[in-house]
Amino acid sequence: MLRQSSLVVLCVYVVLFLLSGAQLAPAQDVLEPGVPPAGSKKAPNPTLPKVENRISPTELKFRDLIKDGNSARNSFDYGKALENYRKASELLPKNELGHYGLGNVYYDVNCYDFAIAFYNRALAIKPAHLDALVQLGNAYLNKERYDEAEAQFTKAIKLHPRSVSAKLARFFVWAKKGKAQEAIDGINQLLDDRALTNSDRALANLALGNVLVTQSKWEESIAPYEKATKIRPDVAEGFVRLGTAQLVTAFSREVSSFDATPEDHRELVASARQASETLRTAIDVKGYEHPAGHLVLAMSLMHQTNYQAAAKRINHYFDKVKELESVLSGLDPAVVQKCDYAWGRLYANGYLQLGHVYERQADEPGANRAEFLNLAVKQYQDAIKKKEDYEFAYTALGNVYGKLRKRREAIEEYKRALRFQTTDARKAGTNELLGIIYSQLGQPGEAIYHLNLAIKLEPQESGAYLTLAGIYNSQKNYDEAIRLYTKVKDLEPRPKASLYSMLAQGYFSRAVKTGNDSDHEKAIELLNEAIKINPRAAYIYKVLGNVYKFYKNGLNAEAALSNYEIAKGLDPNDAGTYFLIGDLHASVTRNYDAAIKNLNEAIRLKPDYALAYWTLAIVYRERKDYDEAVRNFIEGLKYEKTLETYFQLADLYDQQKNYAQAIKWMQEGARHDPENHFPYFHIARFYTHWQKNDEAINFYNEAINRLKPDDSAIKNLYLCRIIRLRRQYQDAVACFEKLSYPVADQVPYELGATYVEAGNKQAALIQQQRLVELKSNLADSLLADINAMKPGQ
Repeated sequence: MLRQSSLVVLCVYVVLFLLSGAQLAPAQDVLEPGVPPAGSKKAPNPTLPKVENRISPTELKFRDLIKDGNSARNSFDYGKALENYRKASELLPKNELGHYGLGNVYYDVNCYDFAIAFYNRALAIKPAHLDALVQLGNAYLNKERYDEAEAQFTKAIKLHPRSVSAKLARFFVWAKKGKAQEAIDGINQLLDDRALTNSDRALANLALGNVLVTQSKWEESIAPYEKATKIRPDVAEGFVRLGTAQLVTAFSREVSSFDATPEDHRELVASARQASETLRTAIDVKGYEHPAGHLVLAMSLMHQTNYQAAAKRINHYFDKVKELESVLSGLDPAVVQKCDYAWGRLYANGYLQLGHVYERQADEPGANRAEFLNLAVKQYQDAIKKKEDYEFAYTALGNVYGKLRKRREAIEEYKRALRFQTTDARKAGTNELLGIIYSQLGQPGEAIYHLNLAIKLEPQESGAYLTLAGIYNSQKNYDEAIRLYTKVKDLEPRPKASLYSMLAQGYFSRAVKTGNDSDHEKAIELLNEAIKINPRAAYIYKVLGNVYKFYKNGLNAEAALSNYEIAKGLDPNDAGTYFLIGDLHASVTRNYDAAIKNLNEAIRLKPDYALAYWTLAIVYRERKDYDEAVRNFIEGLKYEKTLETYFQLADLYDQQKNYAQAIKWMQEGARHDPENHFPYFHIARFYTHWQKNDEAINFYNEAINRLKPDDSAIKNLYLCRIIRLRRQYQDAVACFEKLSYPVADQVPYELGATYVEAGNKQAALIQQQRLVELKSNLADSLLADINAMKPGQ
């Protein structure tokens, strides 16, 4: 399947973590350590036995300390809770409750090693203590020590066969160990027990949802979470999980802009709104206190394009994190630093999500894209400062650097992310991103290496195949591109218009190269299939118009224009469609008035549309309106600089025999690409036309100095021309006759030009006739030079 957008994937990972390490509940994360198997709100406090007889003052004080510890823990005053439980354990060291209470406090703040130690102390005193057994298993679970966790849960079940919490906990470990179906079957068997209490039935449904989430079956998890909230509407965590499942289900369906329809957008917003309502119920009505709720709610607001409200919720999240952090003031700082969980992780999650909000806002129409992307960069950098091994922040930072065209910086961030990634799926995704960036940098070898690595890690994910196909298409290896596009289409579970369109592009590219009508027809067939899937996708009609434009040498211009017009009707503000209509009239129908009208409309909609200016310049050149042609070439160069455009402008001046201007603009081209031989060669040509042979020789030498070692044929051509410029015509003829050049008409043209210079009209005409026989376009050019020879030559 096509990998979701990187932003969506990161959001999913954040959601998965946000359901972890909560101070209100046992740590839970389906990608990293632990999910509370039973979905319980909180590990049970130490339970004091009923007093049947008079107790000693020591026991009375012990009971008061345990009660005060429980009360403080319920109020999230972990410093006070720790103090009371510690005093209780010192007062009656052979009573398991004080040690168990200490284990709970350390568990709540995710200090799992310390929690394990204290749970073991409690169990050493009372081996059958059910809550301590289950919590010890949960602590092992959060350390990803699944075998030890399962052993604890099994022991608890053996000692307490009717314990639903222990059974649910073991089912969850099974899911983490790859036995998800056994876990689901076990939970369903429990749910079939009519004797199950409502409370346990709610926990079982939460556990079933959690197991489904381990398999990324978010949509399937909604039903059991809904049942849990109906059975136990007082448990806030059930609503948090339900809202999260609704949200992830919504944005996991988010399709690319190529495949999205207005209905898709409406459905996404509606689903996000539904998730928001569920999450608000958890926070505002049911009293869910952990900061995670606010951050997940912010994500749902972001998907409703309510960016200000999302940012406000994230700031509220930070406030809540600070509140929770402050309650640890009573803990030993040295102990806290040794905990598995650092507070930096909570802050890092907030910075990461705020960065997502800014990054998504950057894509909104009319937004200051650079400003919002740079704000996102700052948030991702802050996330990394808080947690140096935070792979998601490195990936997010790489993504936004890519959008800012800071591709080298993007590569560095992706490579940093790879150092901390532990799963094949994440490594594959990052290698795919590296492939994309290297492709954009014009390094196809590096790109292909990383894309093949991504495919090896996850052969059923089609994103890497798609990018690889694009690279082969750009290299004109159309057979391989078509094979890979077909692979992508076959991997997708449902037809996507964009994939049919891409495959059509592969056939179209091969058709343009080979002139094969069957490839054109296959492209048309695939594009019509794409239209059936998404008839309102303007880009498909544009591609179909392009295919008809080139099919049978422009004989289908009307069909091309018809499809462009449909695209224009679907998206009347798309400058690209007007450009395509203008270009069709400029290059095929030769309706220059229509070309000028549409190209000007493209420029009105997109004032920096360099290609539209240049095409307009060519139209004016064809109409012999050279001033307008020059003006439009120069205007386009304000927004984009290409060597080809500098040449077109310079060549226009050369045709008018304005050699000084021709040389001036070609020198600008040389400054744009100083290591390319191309501009120096043309400057030499212009000086030749100006009959300034010494200057021409100098620039031919400059061009030779920039040739690659394997460009020997071009080098020899330039050397022969230098001999001709020195008016050593016999030597020049001999040089050209020995010249081995890959283009058949080059040598007869050069010989003819040399005979023209030498005044040998008859010899020049013989070479011109050879060009005619070769059906060379150079025949007319040489004939014009022959006809321009002075009488007597």
